[in-house]
This record gives sequence, C-alpha cells and structure tokens, in this order.
Amino acid sequence: MTIMEFMTAVSGVASGWAAYFKGLLSNYSISMPQALNGTFNPEQGTYIDLLPILVLTLVTGLVLLNSKAALRFNSLLVILKFSALALFILVGIWYIKPENWSNFAPFGFGQIYGGSTGIMAGASLMFFGFLGFESISMAVDEIQNPQKNVPRGIVLSLTIVTILYALVTLVLTGIVHYSQLNVDDAVAFSLRSIGIGWAANYVSLVAILTLITVCISMTYALSRMIYSLARDGLLPRSFKQLSKTSRVPKNATILTGVASAIAAGVFPLASIAAFLNICTLAYLILLAYGIIKLRKDKGMPKEGEFKTPLVPLLPILSILICLSFMLQYSVETWIAFGIALVVGLVIYFTYGYRHSTLSE
Repeated sequence: MTIMEFMTAVSGVASGWAAYFKGLLSNYSISMPQALNGTFNPEQGTYIDLLPILVLTLVTGLVLLNSKAALRFNSLLVILKFSALALFILVGIWYIKPENWSNFAPFGFGQIYGGSTGIMAGASLMFFGFLGFESISMAVDEIQNPQKNVPRGIVLSLTIVTILYALVTLVLTGIVHYSQLNVDDAVAFSLRSIGIGWAANYVSLVAILTLITVCISMTYALSRMIYSLARDGLLPRSFKQLSKTSRVPKNATILTGVASAIAAGVFPLASIAAFLNICTLAYLILLAYGIIKLRKDKGMPKEGEFKTPLVPLLPILSILICLSFMLQYSVETWIAFGIALVVGLVIYFTYGYRHSTLSE
C-alpha cells in the first residue's frame, strides 16, 4: 500500500504541475490541442493529458541521470514555496469579501458513507494535502536521538502545514466564492480573478519549479523502496538492478515513471487523490493497530524512547476516524482499492512469500 501511495502521489503532483503550467500558458493565449489537454473523457473531446506524461518522462530521466543534485535543489526551493504562500496571503487579504463566508457549511456535516457533499466528504478529499508527513521517519538513520526528534518533527510539520492551509483557505474562499473554485490551480485562479496577474504568474511559476522537484524526490524515494523490497526478495530481482553510472535503481525508476505517467495522463486529479487517500488511510489503520499490538506484546517503551500517549484509546480513535473517511469514497474508488489490494496479495503469495530473505 505504501508503494501505491507514493506512485499515486507522483501522479497527483504531476497533474497539479500540469494545471499550473496550463494556467500560466493561458495568460499568453497558448493552449494544448483539445484531445491532449485532459484526462480520458470522450464526451468532452479529451483522451489523454499529455503535459503530466511529458513532465514525468523528464523526471524519470533526471532521476536516472543525477537525482541527488535535484534533491539538493529541492531543499533550496523550500524558501521559494513559503514566499509564494506568504505573497498570496499578504496580497489576497486586502480583497477578502466577508459575504463569501456567509451560509457556512451549506451542505452540512455530510453523510456517514458514500457522501459527495458536506464537511466529511470534503475532509476525506483534503486529506490528500497532508500526505507525506511520514516521510520524515525514512531519514531515521541520519537523525540524532530519533526516538524523540522524529515524533517531534512529524508533529511540528503537521502543525505548520495546518496553520498554512487554514490561512490560505480563509483568504482563498474570501476572495472567490467556493462555487467558483472547481479548478486545479485555485490559488493562481483567485489572483487572476481580482486582476493581480503578476502575483498569479509568480505563484504559477513557483508551483511549476517546486512541483517538478517534488516529483523527483518522490520518484527517487519510491524507486529506492522498490529496490529495497527486491533486495529482500519480496519483488523480482530485476528491480534491484543499479545503473552503472549513477548507481540508481534503473528498472525500479522506470517502473515508477511509466506507471505514474499513465495514471496522470488518464485519470483526473480528484480520482487520483481519492485512490491515494484510501490507500494511505488503510495503512494508517494498520499502523494504529500495530501500536496496540506492540504495546501489548512488548510492554511500555524504555526510558528516553517516544511513548504514544493514551494507548489504546488514541489508536482506536485514529482507526475510527480513518474508517469514517474511507466510507466517504465512491464505489469506483473502493473497486480500484480492492483491485490494488488483490494484485499486491497475489504478488506476495506467488513470489514474495517464497523468495523473501526476511524469514531466514
């Protein structure tokens, strides 16, 4: 499920990149041919979204050639990302119309399951924006005192992201009524709607630059994950083949690029986000259950180690919240999740179980 999360996340980021790039091009009256300008929807005359496929082809090539340089560049762009968000908040706050906030939550809390409107349906989709916080734990070998600093880093990152999302959302919905925000480049769109084209162009340019590096870092991380699983025997040995020049997992990187490009070119961003969310929520449920079982089998953590508070109450609450979000997704999303789960189980029991070195 973690592989599916990262692979779908790469597709989602590439789709977001394409949306901002198209928005920037539209300022100069440049557009793609209709058939190549959207995901598969023959009724609207669109068959494939070419831009995310092209950018993921470029990203795959960069990862194969020299991914570490791009990863270092990504760290430098963090300041640029914050500057774009700060610019939007500081500029947009002067154009807020309080009447846009009237009739708060017009669709109510939503349904218990299968909801398409309401707070629960919106929250289950917006969960997409918080994904990636667990990536901090992947750097555990490079962190001093990881038992304390990794949990602190995760909590701090989630706190900062939540505050930024709240501020951006307040300004965004204050500038433009929510009914007009069914677009992929909402921040830039809102700035263009109030006639501040230069700020919209800056936000789009920053998004274009930073989202590419996000694709690079996630492609690199996923290829390493597939490589590790292949090395442990859970996936075919061909995926642990390294490039002779850059020492990058060659076949794992190509698989990541091809699968992500196909998904980004064929499926709309909302569908990608829903599938990504349901996969992530499923493995978060497993993690919460693992905490309960670990506490039962191993007892309390040692002195100085991180201790999850309120066990088993907090993990049980986490499981219930994750399940409530999962129930919001459509039947199509559940079918896709079921297919992915079956494919994963088939790969494990037909290959991974017999070849795994972990049991030795």
